Amino acid sequence: MVDSPKWRNDKRIASTLRRLIMPALPSTIPNTSFTRGVNAIPLSLPLGVIMPRVEELTNTHSKLPPELTDRVIDHLHDDARSLRACALVCRAWLPRARYHLFHDISLSLSHGRHKLRFERFDRLLECYPHLGYFVRKLSMRGSSSSLPQKSYSRTLARMPNVTNIIWTEAFFHPSAAFDRFKYLTGLHLENYGFPSLNDFASLICSLSHLEELSCTSVRAAECTSIVTPFLFSPLPSLRRLHFDNVVMSHIMFTRWISTNSMHTHLDSLTLLSILPDHLSAWIVLVKSAGPSLRRFAVSPQHPHVLGTLLRIDRLDLSPCTQLQSLGFGDRDFDFDTLTALREFFCGRIPDSIQEVIVSVTDVNKFLKFESVVGWNRFIEVLLLEKYLYFGRFVISVLTRTAALDDHGVALIKERFMEFYSMGRLEVEICGNKVV
Repeated sequence: MVDSPKWRNDKRIASTLRRLIMPALPSTIPNTSFTRGVNAIPLSLPLGVIMPRVEELTNTHSKLPPELTDRVIDHLHDDARSLRACALVCRAWLPRARYHLFHDISLSLSHGRHKLRFERFDRLLECYPHLGYFVRKLSMRGSSSSLPQKSYSRTLARMPNVTNIIWTEAFFHPSAAFDRFKYLTGLHLENYGFPSLNDFASLICSLSHLEELSCTSVRAAECTSIVTPFLFSPLPSLRRLHFDNVVMSHIMFTRWISTNSMHTHLDSLTLLSILPDHLSAWIVLVKSAGPSLRRFAVSPQHPHVLGTLLRIDRLDLSPCTQLQSLGFGDRDFDFDTLTALREFFCGRIPDSIQEVIVSVTDVNKFLKFESVVGWNRFIEVLLLEKYLYFGRFVISVLTRTAALDDHGVALIKERFMEFYSMGRLEVEICGNKVV
C-alpha cells in the first residue's frame, strides 16, 4: 500500500483520537487498533462497554474556570457582535455576556422607528424582568409626551440599578421621577427644558448620591410668579460639575449655588457661557472648593467679561493648591483681557498648574495683530521658574471655520513658538487634535 499524504493525515487524526479516548475507557479494555478514515471507531470492544462521545471527552479535558472565561469576555465589552456570539456558546457564558450587552442602553422617545424600538425594549423587560438589573448606563433622547405615562414610568422602574443617565432634547415633566434611581451617580442633561426653577432644583436635590452633574443648554421657563420658596439641600457627594449655557436668570438659582458651596468637595468645575449675574455666586463656590479642586474652566457668555471677572470680582485660585488644569475662554481676547490674564497668573494661580486650555470661538479675533503684544507678555509669565510642572498649552477651537486652514495653523505655531519648540503646544478643532 502506498503511503500517500492523505493516509498519513488519517493516521495522525486516528492517533489523536486514541490519545483522547483511551484514558477515559476502563482499564480492562485491551489495546485496540483504528481503521482508516476520520470517522473511524475502535475495534474489538468488549460487550457492554459504551463508547463515550468525543464531545464529552473534549469538554472534560478543556474545561476552563469561570473566572478565566469572565476575564476573556470582559475584553469584548465594546464589541456587541462578539458578545452576542459568546452568549450562545454555553449556559455558563450567558450571564457575563448579558452583563456587557445590557450595560449601556440607548433609547429614543420620538416618533417612528425609534418609538417602536422603545416599545420592543419595554416588552423585552416585561418578559424577562431580570435583564433590567444589568443596565447601568441609560441614554435617552426626546420627551415622554409621545408615550403613555404609565408605560414610560414602568420602563424606567424596571432598571433600578442605573448609575448614569444621559438625556437630550427633552422637556422635563414631574412624572419622569428620576428619584426612582437610588444608585444614580451621574446625570447629563443636554438641550433640556424645565417648566420652572422649582422643578430643576427639586430634581437635583432629590439625587443625594449624585457625583457628576453636567448641564448643557438647559433652560427654565421665565415663570417667576410660580416659583415658590423651598428648602435647598446640598449635594455632599458632588465631585464634578459642568455648566454650559444654562439659562436660569433668577435669584433662587444663585441661592442654589450658594447652598452647594457650603458642603462641597469638587474635583472638577467647568463654567461655560455663564451669565454675568451668576459670576459672584460661582466665585464663592470656587473659593469653597479649596484644595480639592483639580480642574477649573471658565468662559463668560458675553465678550470682554473675562477681564472684568479677573479684575473686579477678584477671582483667586491660590487656595486651590492641588489645581492641575486651568481653562478660560472669551469671544474677544483684546489687550485688556490679556493684561488681566497676565496679572491673574502672576499672583493668583498655584504653582501646581500643569496645563492651560484656551477656548476659542472666533479664530479671526484670536489671531488679530493687535493682540500679539498681550500674548507675548502672557507667555513670559507661564515660562517663569515658578511653574515647574507646566507642560501643556492647548488651544481648543470650538467651531469649525475656514479661517483655521494650514495657514492659520502655521500662524498659531508662529505666535506661540516658545511653546511649540518645547513640545508643549497643542491645537484642537472640535476635540480633534491637529498639532
